[in-house]
Amino acid sequence: MAITDQRCITLRCDECAEPFQYDGITMHWDADDRVELRNNAADADWGITDEGEWCPSCWARKVCERFGHVPALDCAGEYCDRCEEYLC
Repeated sequence: MAITDQRCITLRCDECAEPFQYDGITMHWDADDRVELRNNAADADWGITDEGEWCPSCWARKVCERFGHVPALDCAGEYCDRCEEYLC
């Protein structure tokens, strides 16, 4: 058996640098699997566009900045159902 180097890629949020993970494990992909990596991240609620990649929390904030919050109520008051920011 031989030990060889293999180039891999990972994905980090453009806003907060959080890594793309499943069950707390950072996902590593073959360098040629960039499209598959982005598709898997999108399936996991990451924001994937031609301009960048964002974790679910940062993506929710970006969407709210662009389109406005989705108001909801809980015992602590009014909050956004998308980005979970308290509105009052």
